[in-house]
Amino acid sequence: MRWLIGLLLFLAGCKIDRDRPVEFSRLTFTMPDDTELFFRNVRSIYYDREIRGNQEVFRWADRPDSTGNPTLTPALVLSPMNDMAFVVLELEPGNASEGLTLIAVDSATNRIDTLQLAEPLPRPSLELAARIYEGIRQNQGFQLLQPDNTKPVLQTDQERETFRVTMADCFRLTRVF
Repeated sequence: MRWLIGLLLFLAGCKIDRDRPVEFSRLTFTMPDDTELFFRNVRSIYYDREIRGNQEVFRWADRPDSTGNPTLTPALVLSPMNDMAFVVLELEPGNASEGLTLIAVDSATNRIDTLQLAEPLPRPSLELAARIYEGIRQNQGFQLLQPDNTKPVLQTDQERETFRVTMADCFRLTRVF
């Protein structure tokens, strides 16, 4: 009976909360040892791992394939030597999203926001990814602004869930959650 209660408490602790808002004042890159161990031992099995020098890049293993439309996915970059975790936004896997401009549309309130990433630096990338995460939580739609038109991104449930879960893991790694 004790093991059953322990198992239920463990599973409840592993649940990634879908309705938890991001506290933007708590955004950080610091990765404590206990959260890194939790990620490596429990969550990393869901990711493809790539080693780049002293850093490890984790991409959601079941991420959607690009089928003509751009696919925006976050990748987690862990730097264990510095105890830091970063987010890199990739437009179609493998390409950094320099000069990224998104239009977020909230159909419930008819509100339109422009989200921009001029350079893929750590702080702006994390803030933009957190804003996209919040938009997904609020069921907003997203369009990628290109020089001659706009293209939808994060339209399918799989794309949105990939982004949401990866960001939730990032927030858990850096103790935002």
